[in-house]
Amino acid sequence: MSDTCSLTVSVDEGRVVKVRGSNAAPYTAGVICNKVARDMGDFVHGPQRLLHPLRRTGPKGSGQFERISWDAALDEIHERVSDIVGRWGPEAVMPLNYAGPHGVLAGDSMSSRFFNRLGATQLYRRALCGGVRSEAWAGTYGVVPGCPPEFAERAKLNVVWGNNATVANLHLVRCIRKSKRAGGRLVVVDPLRTKIAEQADLHLHCCRAPISFSPGPSPRSWSGRGRWTLPSSPRTCWEPSSSWRWPANGPPRGPPRPAGCQRHRS
Repeated sequence: MSDTCSLTVSVDEGRVVKVRGSNAAPYTAGVICNKVARDMGDFVHGPQRLLHPLRRTGPKGSGQFERISWDAALDEIHERVSDIVGRWGPEAVMPLNYAGPHGVLAGDSMSSRFFNRLGATQLYRRALCGGVRSEAWAGTYGVVPGCPPEFAERAKLNVVWGNNATVANLHLVRCIRKSKRAGGRLVVVDPLRTKIAEQADLHLHCCRAPISFSPGPSPRSWSGRGRWTLPSSPRTCWEPSSSWRWPANGPPRGPPRPAGCQRHRS
């Protein structure tokens, strides 16, 4: 579940001076995350914002660039792409982009038409982010629309899987808390002890190391109808076995966690 925040932006002499959550969209309800409220002005007006085409004049990574005109930039791009197509064919050109914070028009409108007309290789972008989620949804429910995030308010069980929700989905967290106040339960599947995991009725702490079950729910808690028997008090039920040790060459670099976990950080 995700949402597109509704913003109220104050501008003074063409510069963003304040960003707040707007009530125009009921789901936003006047609340936005700290990174947008704090950093939007720097994002728009900061010194790292590219305002003009730049041509690299030194080795990659040297940071050496010179400013050129838009006409010169477009001419150079046309010349180099045409040379590649002429030597190896249009399949040698592949656009690398994804949705990010863009809408339909900015993210995937004229660019798709251009590269399709060119005959370029098309990247299977679904695998970069939302494709796994979409395949899981379609495989479980079939080709049907998803439910609005507000449905979480009335759910008897919410499952947050690999999502640092209090940072990346704070509006969803508000819905989950309403559900819990009404008697709903929360399960979090995450190798990290995130804030939302601390608030869960059950935290499944997955990891790549061999695991054993600590006191609490076990696989036998699953009934044949696919229901959980949840503990009466919040706990983490999967932990690394105390008898397990790293191999002689030591642990792998970095904490063991699946790719894509906690991708939004403030």
